[in-house]
Amino acid sequence: MQQIGEHALVLGAGMSGLLAARVLTEAYERVTLLDRDPIHGDAAPRRGVPQGRHAHVLLARGGEIIEDLFPGITGELVADGAVVSHPLADFRFCAGGHTLRQVPIGATMLQSTRPFLESHLRDRVLTLPGLTPAGGRDVVGLSIADDRRRVTGVRVVRGRDASTEETLAADLVVDATGRAGRTPVWLQVLGLPRPREEEFVVSVGYASRLMRLPRDYAEREKAIAVGPVPDRPRGLALLEVEGGQHIVTLAGFEGRHHPPADHDGFVEFAASVSPPDVLSAIRRAEPLGEIATYRYQSSVRRHYEELPNLPDGLLVTGDALCSFNPIYGQGMTLAAMQASTLRNSLAQGLPGLTLRFFRAASRAVDDPWDLGVGADLALPQFRDRRTLSTRLTSAYTRQVQAAGAIDDQVARQFVRVTHLLDPPDQLLRPGLAWRVLRARTAHLARRVPRLSAPGR
Repeated sequence: MQQIGEHALVLGAGMSGLLAARVLTEAYERVTLLDRDPIHGDAAPRRGVPQGRHAHVLLARGGEIIEDLFPGITGELVADGAVVSHPLADFRFCAGGHTLRQVPIGATMLQSTRPFLESHLRDRVLTLPGLTPAGGRDVVGLSIADDRRRVTGVRVVRGRDASTEETLAADLVVDATGRAGRTPVWLQVLGLPRPREEEFVVSVGYASRLMRLPRDYAEREKAIAVGPVPDRPRGLALLEVEGGQHIVTLAGFEGRHHPPADHDGFVEFAASVSPPDVLSAIRRAEPLGEIATYRYQSSVRRHYEELPNLPDGLLVTGDALCSFNPIYGQGMTLAAMQASTLRNSLAQGLPGLTLRFFRAASRAVDDPWDLGVGADLALPQFRDRRTLSTRLTSAYTRQVQAAGAIDDQVARQFVRVTHLLDPPDQLLRPGLAWRVLRARTAHLARRVPRLSAPGR
């Protein structure tokens, strides 16, 4: 890629920041990676990533992009203990109350804890030519040119000493500071409009624990996910991760379905959502550490692509652009997809970069946002938010999930869509829709009692 600038600043050294920094080193002579926390390679949960102790899934599409950006990283992760699984074939998926057929989908996925994956990516990024880490810096605002048409850098303070402020100049600033990203506030302070925000309140609570499961179960299955259903707005994810460990994450919507943080309550909650063999394994497992909890209030999407006078030299990526309900495991993969979008936008040169990126990133977010919100809308507590379109989509999705329990092709296509390998409209192809209808007809036929012939 042709160099288009001298210095780029990336705000945030989490997944989206690391991936953005990797791409920017192709187009800028120098890239500075800023973070409030120290930037190092330790595989430990970071203060700035409170959700890091919970189960994370790098969907198949995300794994493909990360391997493209960091050639050989998959092999390195596996050599250090990450688990390779075949989605659906090795991964029991209970969606909408139906256990899907376990068949190959033509892709693989990596399973590890988030700190493990993030530390390996950080090690790679820190060796990139022209990359400078700058931990212990807190960004407090943007600097802007006199004509207010270009962002020229950021204002930062070091550590807890907020009295000493300095300005770091840059040709490009990328906000990758997560869902608490302050770019909307910074724009407002400069007298510029904030982006329109979509917010979908979900009130999800999590509880997670690392465990060592009994061998008779651990050798049989690499992962299981149980999604919520209308009469049980609870879910479970159990993943084999590095070091012969499994991470068990329980989740529930609204306060009364939030999982507890004590051992007995954790197991009791698991009993309400787990298949019998999984519950037996959890009860017999060796706990490794304490139970971690997390609360997620709402999904938020910010529409920067709609701002007519957004200054050049400013981009936003990752959760700072769109934060998804984490129960569906889309976040890390969307960060990778936005990094790929950034790479393509940079390759087209500097003129029009800001608007070009935001428009492309918005298109990349459309399908995952609709999938996540659509899944939430299937639950009864969101009934008042449904439109005719979402009701029809939810009804068809329920039929797809039911068909996926008896039809290999339907199950395969549904999971390829959830792994963001194929667009959702693939579920509407006539051939697949016919299989869904045929499965429903067969199901209804089994439920209708046969009448005896007259005279018998």
